[in-house]
Amino acid sequence: MQYPVARRSDTVEEFRSAQHGVVKVLNPYDWLDNLDGEETKAFMRDQNGLVDQYLFDPALEPAKNKVVAILQSMLGEVVMHEVPKSAGNFYLLRVGGRGQSFSVTFRIEKSRIQDFLTSVNKGSFSETGLTELHNEAEDGQVLISSGISNSGRYWAYNSSIEGSDWGVIRVKDINTREALSDEIHDSKFNTKPESITWLGDLGFFYQYWKPENGGRAAPQLRFHRLGQPQELDELIYENASQQGNCFSARVSQCGEVVFLHQYKSGWESMVYSARVPKNQGGSLDLVFDVQLTDDYSAQWDYIGPSLIGNRNLHLFWTDKDNGHIVGFTPHSSESEVVIAPSETATLKFARLIGSTELLVVRSVDVRDQLQIHSTVGGHHITTLNTKLATVYDASSDIDTNDLFLLEFSFCYPPALWHVDTSEITKSTNNQIQRLQLFSDSLDPQTPLVTQQVFYNSTDGTKIPMFITSEEGRSIGPDTPVLLYVYGGFGISVIPHFRPDILPFIRAFHGVFAVANIRGGGEYGLGWYTGACKENRQRLFDDIKTGVRHLKESLGSSKVILMGESMGGLNCATAIVQDPSLVNAAILNAGAFDVLRLRKSMADDRGKGDVGDPDIPAEFDFIYRWAPLENMEETVYPAILMVTGDKDDVVTFANSGKMAASLQHSTRSQAEAKPVHLRTYANLGHGGNMPILEKAKMWGKLFVEDNAGESWASGYYGVQLLAVPSTDYVLIITIMQLEKASLRDKFIGYMCLSLLLPWLSLVSAVWVLRGLNTYPFKVELLLAYGRWIGILPLSFRRAREQNKDYVGMVKHSKRFAKSKDLLCEEVSREDFRGYWVTRSKDRTNIITILWIHGGGYVQGHPLANVAQCLRIAEVARQHHDCAVDIFALQYDLTPEAVFPKQINQAVAAYRYVLSEPSVSPKHLVLMGSSAGGHLVLSLLYQLSIACIARPGKAVLLYPWVNLNNSGPSVVTNKDKDVLDKSTLDKIVSQLLGPGGRDEFSHLVDFAAPLQRIKSNMSWNEILPATTWITVGGNDIFQSDIAKFTSLARADGSFVELDIVPDVPHGWLEYQDIGESERYLDTAASEDVSSLMPGAELLAKKICEVTA
Repeated sequence: MQYPVARRSDTVEEFRSAQHGVVKVLNPYDWLDNLDGEETKAFMRDQNGLVDQYLFDPALEPAKNKVVAILQSMLGEVVMHEVPKSAGNFYLLRVGGRGQSFSVTFRIEKSRIQDFLTSVNKGSFSETGLTELHNEAEDGQVLISSGISNSGRYWAYNSSIEGSDWGVIRVKDINTREALSDEIHDSKFNTKPESITWLGDLGFFYQYWKPENGGRAAPQLRFHRLGQPQELDELIYENASQQGNCFSARVSQCGEVVFLHQYKSGWESMVYSARVPKNQGGSLDLVFDVQLTDDYSAQWDYIGPSLIGNRNLHLFWTDKDNGHIVGFTPHSSESEVVIAPSETATLKFARLIGSTELLVVRSVDVRDQLQIHSTVGGHHITTLNTKLATVYDASSDIDTNDLFLLEFSFCYPPALWHVDTSEITKSTNNQIQRLQLFSDSLDPQTPLVTQQVFYNSTDGTKIPMFITSEEGRSIGPDTPVLLYVYGGFGISVIPHFRPDILPFIRAFHGVFAVANIRGGGEYGLGWYTGACKENRQRLFDDIKTGVRHLKESLGSSKVILMGESMGGLNCATAIVQDPSLVNAAILNAGAFDVLRLRKSMADDRGKGDVGDPDIPAEFDFIYRWAPLENMEETVYPAILMVTGDKDDVVTFANSGKMAASLQHSTRSQAEAKPVHLRTYANLGHGGNMPILEKAKMWGKLFVEDNAGESWASGYYGVQLLAVPSTDYVLIITIMQLEKASLRDKFIGYMCLSLLLPWLSLVSAVWVLRGLNTYPFKVELLLAYGRWIGILPLSFRRAREQNKDYVGMVKHSKRFAKSKDLLCEEVSREDFRGYWVTRSKDRTNIITILWIHGGGYVQGHPLANVAQCLRIAEVARQHHDCAVDIFALQYDLTPEAVFPKQINQAVAAYRYVLSEPSVSPKHLVLMGSSAGGHLVLSLLYQLSIACIARPGKAVLLYPWVNLNNSGPSVVTNKDKDVLDKSTLDKIVSQLLGPGGRDEFSHLVDFAAPLQRIKSNMSWNEILPATTWITVGGNDIFQSDIAKFTSLARADGSFVELDIVPDVPHGWLEYQDIGESERYLDTAASEDVSSLMPGAELLAKKICEVTA
């Protein structure tokens, strides 16, 4: 493979070694440290172009097609990001998924929580009882963290800026849901526990990053008083001698003590305490004069107060000595152990669930136990009997006896459990319930199973490993195995659902393995420190023996290694030490440049793990394994690296130097495998990007075996970008297509259209530079229609059924204030539908009964909701009339056959006509395609039943002839999206056996009218006026023209507009691409240039008033 040439400089740097004195080390790609340099920017462009070229390969299409079906089944799932949080009389729930781009934080009264839990446990997520507090779609910013004031009245929330680790903190009144004027900037890395902590309702503590000369920043702990401008915020604490330290504060439940946590890296902290002054009108002037902990060797987290005997204690849990719970005397460093450590179980966390009861979550071999302990004497009360294996977080409310648990699993999305703590000491078998938030749509016929195994590392240490695969699936030499490792900062890799891994398992029948190597926290602090600094080689040995164990135990010869951040460094080092170890590697945001940590990582992060290269003794053991300095000219496995240009935790230079070094080392190797680097714009280390922005980035994942077989390509241009454990929303990324062929553009955007319910195919046209032309749109539509026609019916329907059209409207900027009047569902025994719009003013109203198209086999009444809303808006603004629109939801074939759809249409018509202020002459029937056929059938039935006809019919390219026999069916077959064979199959299903004879009067409206009553004519069936439009390239064009002639011959007034050179669906197509832009435009802003089709329809509809 021909790589772009990366200049090698002659830069040499000197380090001091305890063994060898001064050591000179090459740094040939030092120019990559300058992210703003033109040479660096050109390197990024060239590397991204190389990835583009590699993945634009037709051989990858079969792999891509496999993935599409898997991803589709995952859309619309409900995802709980966090446990519910108590806020006064409410709980706050942050809910993601449901086909939405962004998550929503809801408010629910505590008195209604049981009703909510009951409805959820029946398998349906209903918003009944839930009130929207904050929709992240409003500002397009993902939530990083939040905090609730003591009374539960105020909620401060931190939103990511353009996906970076920087955030803006804002405040809302939970009771009124109103946003306050407070806005805090220059906040960063607020991801520690209680990073936003309230002092009563007075204000909150937060971490502020003070700008310094040269662009660097030093963190501070500040206090913001509610209602004051940020420039008046009080400086609480800073550490001038260690400017890299981060801070967070915790406030005791009594509000009299503030605990300061000071972090160097990871979760380990020093803890201090200060008294809160009784008079809080002025500055707090907190003095942290009590030091509670000795050093940065362990994690400490505040639990709450407890009365033990006659002593008030502040309880903390710590991971020190395998984890235990400590009580501190107020305003003193005196402490006592409340719950002693266990020799066999590692403490994960603890929560107060009563005045004297603690939930203690311990892990035994990375499987959790839920124990209830007493704070009085620390004795064990009971262990909850549950199948729940991995608890990520817990919250409780002592007053309501609610305990919520968030479960993680490799096999399904995060699951919420509920415990009634009033029954905690009784038989708990029936008191713990997992709430059915998500469906069983992830292929229950072949469920995923996870088993835990143990293997011996080089020194004999037993390493736990989880292996997830399809149940009953045999594993052979060709089975791809993906091994994920981390091993850093004492962070445990617990079982957790990754939507980017599911397609790997399902589509390619792969095996996903996670090795809990040393350097993590799975077995407590000793497991972490046992692989730090001079012991780092143990970690690399854990990786290499893990790979060999997989090959030997599973019999697979195809192993891919994956690591992120510190895990990327660990994987790269193992590969440099043994280039034949694996077939491929995926290294995301790896910290590869370990000899230059101060430049390549934020502040001192990582030094506790790998050591400090500026200390001679530590330089010696780092230099022995540093991947950039130990690389040789040899054959390395296929490697893909991914990074972001806004990552200031692990800078771009890390991945840039690694890619350049690998490409240089393999350039002369005849058997060299591809080495690729993909850099994403505006991406930070935490991945705090909204889905819509991530969707503009190119998918990345590829895995290649030695033979280069097609399975190894994996994901083509579709990939699920791995997200932090706090954000399990399905994310689908797609390639940049500016230079691609039309065919490739179509394939790419087809993926978006099918996989993202919130983004239609044609809306993607607007992001293509230079391609916003009408001929291109027509060509794209043709490709779309033909391609989607070959997909299974269930596949096509899933996209429509999983899309939350109602939420799309109610969460939009344009209709934020009127959302309660929109998309009102009507469900009756004889029909269903939605009032898309309903006017308060009932004068001068036109009512539309809208019947969607879709060939009777697919379609949704709200698929065109944006166009309908725009029609009503134009009618009100430019034609001085109000428009109400009712959209019918009729049953689809093959499940339902004629005449059920007609009966539903008649029932809906009667219902609409019975509504107050609805007169027949101001009623418009509007139908598209098959919906147009249903409109004509409805009109036919109204004539037979002597029911008042509407004032007008609007027919968009109606399917007037179910025989599909008109001349244009043949002449336009290569110009249109529809084809005769598909339509004929649908008609056979729709009419059923003998249906053509029974419903012959409704089959072909382009033939002479079959008069069931003697006086029937089109003049007796059609309204006073009928307007029809059809494209000149539509296969229905000749039948529609013939029908128009017949109707006119009967004395009907029918207006026909034939638009040249456009196919079926043209009018809706030209608007749907602008739907999202329209909805995301504020009501006060001008949208006159958007959705011309809606303007035309509004004009034709409002003519009925004349």
